[in-house]
Amino acid sequence: MSIFKDLDNQTVLDLQEYFKERDYMLIAVPRWEPIRVYVVSAKNTLDYAVNIHNLTGAEAKSLKEGILAGLILTSRVKHASNQKILLKLESEYANLAVEADGKGHVRGFVSGDVDNDWKTITVMRELGLKSPYVSVVPWVGTNISEALEFYFQQSEQTRVFTWINQELSSAFMVEILASASDSSVDRIYKNSTNLPKTSLRPEDLAMSLLDGLSPRLIGLKEISYFCPCSEEIARASLLLLDKNQLEEVFSEGEAKVVCRFCNTTYRFDPSTLGDRANQEL
Repeated sequence: MSIFKDLDNQTVLDLQEYFKERDYMLIAVPRWEPIRVYVVSAKNTLDYAVNIHNLTGAEAKSLKEGILAGLILTSRVKHASNQKILLKLESEYANLAVEADGKGHVRGFVSGDVDNDWKTITVMRELGLKSPYVSVVPWVGTNISEALEFYFQQSEQTRVFTWINQELSSAFMVEILASASDSSVDRIYKNSTNLPKTSLRPEDLAMSLLDGLSPRLIGLKEISYFCPCSEEIARASLLLLDKNQLEEVFSEGEAKVVCRFCNTTYRFDPSTLGDRANQEL
C-alpha cells in the first residue's frame, strides 16, 4: 500500500488498530531529507518458519536473521509487485536461502553446519527482465547487519546502516542518499542508540529513528510466510528427468519431491505422474 501522511501519534494508533498482531513493514522518510527508513516486524513469520523446518539453536537463529535480511532487501524491488529478491549465504559447510517479493511474501531454508562463519553473500534481483541482477560479495563483519552494510557499499554504492535482531523479530535499514545533510544523519545515528525497549512495532521504531525530523509514512505492506510450490510444479520437476533417471527413481517404489522452502512432500507413482512417464516406463 502506497500512502503519504505524517507519522504522528494518530497514525501510530491507526496502524496499531489495523495490523493488531499481524506482521508488517513500513517505509518512512524525514519531511525534508533524502533519507529512507525501512522497518519490519515479523514475529509470526519467523516462528512459522522455524516450526515448519523443525529448527532450534543456531539454525533457527540463522534462518530468522536471513528472513529479516531478505525482507529488508525488498527495498530494492518495486513496492507491492511480484519482483523478487533471492538472498543466499554460503560457507564451506552450510547454506541459507531466502526469497522475498515486493508484496511481503517470504520463504527460506537453511542446511548444514551454521556454527561456522559465512563466506559469501549473493543477492539476486528478479525484476521481470530477461536476466536477473546478481551480485556476490564476501562476508565482511561480525554479524549480518554489518555484512549487509558492506554489500550495499560494494554492490550498490549506497550508504546504509542496518539493525537486525532475530530475538526481537525486528529489523530496520536507513538508506542515506548523497545529498542528505550531515546534521540529519548524525541525528538519526544518535536516535538509533535510544530505541524503545517496551515496543518494537515498526511505527514506533520509525518515529524513534526520525525523531526531530518530521517523519512521514510513505508505504506499508503486510508480511507473511508464503510458498507457491504445488503438486503441478513438483510433477514438472520429475518430468524433466530422462527415461533412465525416472526408472531409477521408481525402482524403490513411489517418487517423493520435497520442497526445501516449506517441507511439503509430494508423492507420485507412474500412474499419477502423467502420460509421458507411463510412455517412458
